[in-house]
Amino acid sequence: MRYLVQKLGFGATATLIYFSLPAAALTTESAKQTSVVYLVTQAEAQEDYDYWFRQCYELIGQEGLAACDRALEFNDRDAIVWYNRGIILGKDLGQPEAALASFERSIELDPESAKAWNNLGVALSTLNRDEEAMRAYEEALRIDPNDELARRNLATLRERLEI
Repeated sequence: MRYLVQKLGFGATATLIYFSLPAAALTTESAKQTSVVYLVTQAEAQEDYDYWFRQCYELIGQEGLAACDRALEFNDRDAIVWYNRGIILGKDLGQPEAALASFERSIELDPESAKAWNNLGVALSTLNRDEEAMRAYEEALRIDPNDELARRNLATLRERLEI
């Protein structure tokens, strides 16, 4: 399914939703199109986004990842969804490379998120990219000097590297 928000001529906003139907589900030969288009009001689209945003935060594993991906279909500029996606990929699914990409996108959208910088450091450290991880932890602490988790992660990394 693909979503596209567009401005309608009379000032209202709608979301076009494209999805495929199996040919057997269509009854007439002329109706056997590969896609159907529905107009959904912006309010309905926002309700759907809010639902998937909450699911992205609440669910774990593959279900959580799917919910985050659905939320991103509505709004791919939400730093929190990218952050939650990174947590699910790294912590729940053990995919640090994919988590790294999600944390980088989260930081691109919200460069002042100490949590995203700290978790970027965790993903980098997991991938043995220790110098980059150290810089990420230091950035988290620059943003929030009271971030005890980032402080602990940095200390653990320095101890491991014997710095």
